[in-house]
Amino acid sequence: MRGFDRDLEALRAASEFRFLELEEAGDACSAAKAQYDAAFAVDAFFWFLDPVRELRCIRERLKPGGKLFLANAASESLPSISALYLWAGGVAAYSAGEMEDLLSVAGFIKFKAFSRRAYYAAVWERG
Repeated sequence: MRGFDRDLEALRAASEFRFLELEEAGDACSAAKAQYDAAFAVDAFFWFLDPVRELRCIRERLKPGGKLFLANAASESLPSISALYLWAGGVAAYSAGEMEDLLSVAGFIKFKAFSRRAYYAAVWERG
């Protein structure tokens, strides 16, 4: 299992979960080019400088039929959580609809949505 994060503190915490490889990378495009069956993104949209570019890089690294598991606070439902991320250095907050639009533009196909309220959670497939 591989993982990357732009935050060294987060990498230290993740090391407790027996990842085989962890790396510090500024964004998805600068992370090692490997092939993945699945990718997990938790509150990643707050940190994407160029969301379509980063999502395309994630998509390119997924094997055919690979899935992206996404969970992100939706700005319209949880404005206080979004504000905290922005205060902590996040660059943007998106509504559930905006995240879905960006994922579609990046070439993902919605596989299954779990929640569009409060905390957006869905699985997207490499298109």
